[in-house]
Amino acid sequence: MSFGFGIGDCIAVLNLVGKIRRRFVDSPVQFRAACDEVKSLSNVLRDLTDVFPERSLTDEQTASLEDIFQGCNKVLQDLDACLDNYQELSDKASHAHAPLGTKSRRSWKRLKFEPDDVKDLRSRLQSHVGMLHAFIERIDMYVSSNFLDIYEWAEFVWPRGKISRYSPVSPCKDQRSIQLYFQIHSDEHIHYISGLSYAIKDGVDRLNIRQDDQHFLTMLEWLSDTNFPAQQNDTFSRCQEGTGRWLLESNEYKAWIDGLDPLLFCPGIPGAGKTFITSIVINDLHKRLGSDPEIGIAYLFLNYKRQAEQTLERLTASLLKQLFRGRPSSFAEIESLYEKHAQMETRPSLSELQGALVMVSSQMPRIFILIDAADECTMSSVRSAFLKDVIALQSQGNIGVFVTSRFLPEITSVFQGRPSIEIRATEGDVKRYLENHMVELPKCIQRNEELQRAVVSEITKAVDGM
Repeated sequence: MSFGFGIGDCIAVLNLVGKIRRRFVDSPVQFRAACDEVKSLSNVLRDLTDVFPERSLTDEQTASLEDIFQGCNKVLQDLDACLDNYQELSDKASHAHAPLGTKSRRSWKRLKFEPDDVKDLRSRLQSHVGMLHAFIERIDMYVSSNFLDIYEWAEFVWPRGKISRYSPVSPCKDQRSIQLYFQIHSDEHIHYISGLSYAIKDGVDRLNIRQDDQHFLTMLEWLSDTNFPAQQNDTFSRCQEGTGRWLLESNEYKAWIDGLDPLLFCPGIPGAGKTFITSIVINDLHKRLGSDPEIGIAYLFLNYKRQAEQTLERLTASLLKQLFRGRPSSFAEIESLYEKHAQMETRPSLSELQGALVMVSSQMPRIFILIDAADECTMSSVRSAFLKDVIALQSQGNIGVFVTSRFLPEITSVFQGRPSIEIRATEGDVKRYLENHMVELPKCIQRNEELQRAVVSEITKAVDGM
């Protein structure tokens, strides 16, 4: 057995875990349980990388850990190979809107149940996660079992027979009695002290997490005071159920979700319902992908009444805030910006914000950016520069961009030749809305079904896409 094993081996397995986690992006529900086990393995491996620098392992412990890691590596390689059986290559280059040189990608086969081989691999993952947890507990207990420290600690905590009612130690009159008692009941006390240590550590960890969370939220608010998620919740709450289904089921939208066409432009006349459609798309993304912390979703609802807030710096900061919020592991990146500027009461420059946006985007396997009502950023220089920046960011290859706007030539020209869907108030959407709001009409109409049908028919004709 080789004893050259170290933290580098742990990081290598973490990299393999990251590769497999990216393969689970957009996976069907039959694979979600296996995906969760891979996430659990990733978490315990990260805990272990924290333990390594603080622990000097014995040869026996190192050999035991190396065996566990070899098992982890084997099951991850088996899972990587197994996933090939449930994914099919689809040639992007054959797609009508795919650029030249586009690489092929994999799509998931349709399954009704979790495959038996995936279930078996999931069970093996659970076993290795359990072994790693047990290993961390054993080395913590090993450190706690230094008897000299225990004796000194016991003499301090329980002097001259003053016993805590929670302690298993019997009254002792002197140091020798304490030593003899610990020699006889060593296992019992190692278990007790280890448990006490874990309880204290858990309490401190929880307090630190709460403090870190509060600090993280403080930094996010410092970065941007906009609250587009609140506007999204309000807008979507006013959407009629079933509205916009025509867009979600369109080939253009499916290609955008799958990454075949990373940019989708959706123009529409005033009053066509562009903001509601954007809200419906955001909700659909969260339903499909929102549970995966590795997927970033950021959006802007632009408004001509808020021109002062719609500068390049503030728009970029708002996107950055939303991506950081969904990725607490980026704590260090936002903290470096905060510490640099907060004390001096300065703001990050546009280049700093753009650099941070590029950095966090490169760390995530998939990002979706949605911009509603681009035309309502009325400063043409700001609008033009911002759209240019977003499209440049999208060229990284892992970012999908969705934009709505009125038919303004200076905006439509930016998306010339790109996939687009015109947003219109469809007959089905209008009818659905009217039928669900009949209770607001006068009683004479509510009591007459024929009159109701006439109202729906005439208003639907008059709407004409608005």
